Amino acid sequence: MADMSIDFGQADLRGTALYQAVEDHFRRLHEPAFGRPSAAADPDGQPGTDAIAFTGTVLTELSGVGTTRVCRAAGGEVTILTDGPGEQRHPRFSPDGTLLAYLSDAGHPGDFQLRLRVLADGSEREPEPVDGTVEWLHFAPDGQHILLGVAGHGADRSGGEGSGTTARAASDRPDWMPEANAGPTADAWRSAWVTEVASGSSRQVSAPGTNVWEAAWNGPAGLLAATSPAPGEEAWYTARLERLDLAGGSGEPLFSTEQQMGWPAATPSGGRWAIVTATSSDRWIVA
Repeated sequence: MADMSIDFGQADLRGTALYQAVEDHFRRLHEPAFGRPSAAADPDGQPGTDAIAFTGTVLTELSGVGTTRVCRAAGGEVTILTDGPGEQRHPRFSPDGTLLAYLSDAGHPGDFQLRLRVLADGSEREPEPVDGTVEWLHFAPDGQHILLGVAGHGADRSGGEGSGTTARAASDRPDWMPEANAGPTADAWRSAWVTEVASGSSRQVSAPGTNVWEAAWNGPAGLLAATSPAPGEEAWYTARLERLDLAGGSGEPLFSTEQQMGWPAATPSGGRWAIVTATSSDRWIVA
């Protein structure tokens, strides 16, 4: 049996038997899938078919965390639909199944923007970019509009995503340089936007001073949203559920709880809605 002992005074462990055993394990685990999706997230079914689009993680080597691509599974076969620079994620089919919307940061790492793919011919469109990075999207029941959750480039990340902030502009300051915090800045907020599919134009529909953590369509003219009056991650723990009017962004309180909430949903008509509540450690992790 190989000697698995380690001299903790060593600066480089790559030559040890223990390191080699661990590397061999992960190589057997991941190497057969190099170049193909080896993990799946964010699934969405294509209406009228048995196909599913999802975010697939593609590894080509053992180092790093891989690259995310939009993939499609149908008839027992998996196809990678997107490639090129950056990462792609969060695919969503239009209600009639003819379009696939997804997010890509090809323009700038970490700055995700909306893209539309016509499934019949594979052509793509890039709607007007929004001021921030898009975290999630939902097609409207009529298929003519897309709801976007947009985080400013200085917005807090949730504990479920890790610490720090979303993508910022490049800086020549060293990483250890301290920053003075004088309160929330304009790029610290999360907001709801709507993109018109036909024209590609986008507009913010939530009012200034309302931080939108999550939202869903609530009929054709309103949104069901988990909101707070402050943008810091700590404000999520006391968020409330509101119905936001698309015309002016005004909010109508619907529900509040001493627990945490997430995953709002509503019927296409807006007549019924649902929300998940639980005592939660971090946003995006509603137990």
